[in-house]
Amino acid sequence: MACVTCRKPRYKRLVDSLFPVNPADSNPVNTDLEKLIFLARSSPDHLDRIGEYLEYWLRRSVVRERHGHIQVAVKITERLISHCDSQQVKLLADSYLNMIRIVLESNTRDLQIFATNSFVAFSNHEEENTPYHRQYDFLIDRFAILACTSEQQESHLQIRVSGLKALKGLLAKMRREQELQLTIWEPDHLSKIVSAFLFNMQDQARHDVHINTCTHTHVHTLLQGRRIT
Repeated sequence: MACVTCRKPRYKRLVDSLFPVNPADSNPVNTDLEKLIFLARSSPDHLDRIGEYLEYWLRRSVVRERHGHIQVAVKITERLISHCDSQQVKLLADSYLNMIRIVLESNTRDLQIFATNSFVAFSNHEEENTPYHRQYDFLIDRFAILACTSEQQESHLQIRVSGLKALKGLLAKMRREQELQLTIWEPDHLSKIVSAFLFNMQDQARHDVHINTCTHTHVHTLLQGRRIT
């Protein structure tokens, strides 16, 4: 009787092989990564299933508190997205955004910063027909919370900067993609975004803290009702 592993589809076997034996290792095993990328590019219909399987790996890693494997799942997805055209990105985007949401919901600041940095890179990818604005509702809320953190830790500025950069990337993505342009002007979203930037402008003035995120420009642009560049 054939073993269970042999019954798995090839894309699942390739994904499995990319996770290091040591769950603390945060880098994919590169041996089969190019094979997975080649499979995804030659058979784009596999992309959504690959994304779902990577999301499964991430969810399982969160339950087991395997922080290295959490990052591996996201990094593999990033690499796949980087090889997709604007039509193919949407096949992975839903799973990717689910993963970012899950990581942001964790209480581990290093993972939250990792997730925001990952999203900033993702925001530079162009897509067609983005039907998942519901994910962006959550991201606006979460990024704004990070941008306004007042924790008395050495890393609190890094956390706030990561939240502001993620908001900036999200706003730029919304501006580029027609399906998302109206989302930014919803009162609840606009209030959270402007509040996050104003909070940091005021805190910067109060404590003479430098946060290099162009906060003044973004707030002025939002309040003037212009497109964000």
